[in-house]
Amino acid sequence: MDRLNGIRLGINSQVLKITVLNPQLEMDVHQILRELGLTSRWIARSELFACLDTHGRVEGIACTKVFGEDCLLLLVAVRQGVQRKGRGSALVNHVLGYYAGNCKRVYALAAGAESFFLRFGFQAVPAGGLPETITGSPELGEHLTPEMAAMVRSLPRKTVIT
Repeated sequence: MDRLNGIRLGINSQVLKITVLNPQLEMDVHQILRELGLTSRWIARSELFACLDTHGRVEGIACTKVFGEDCLLLLVAVRQGVQRKGRGSALVNHVLGYYAGNCKRVYALAAGAESFFLRFGFQAVPAGGLPETITGSPELGEHLTPEMAAMVRSLPRKTVIT
């Protein structure tokens, strides 16, 4: 786990980018996805961010995939017992900070969570408005349906100091 990129949530939780998925973390991730009915949104070789409690248990996850200049936020999922306590917001803020300067835009698959993403400056993407680099990905074929609501947010560019 990359502890240098962690964000503290009070004293109870921390957000980290997971670089190695050990068996316990993998079980926690799949349990959250099953609990929330999101198992079909998991994509192999996606980037994983996790909100961990003080005992290292996963309270929430965010999965992303980079497509050139664009990042796709596939899902944000938080355990039912700790929802509405800032874990999802911390995950989204961490993802936005992580990709700022490296990607131009972050797209989010937001089915049913549009109002949540609006709080972070995301805007609705019109039907068919996802870039071809994302829609043409063989890994995402089954995950992107015409009724899937997508949102987008531009990210700040890297500042080059000379």
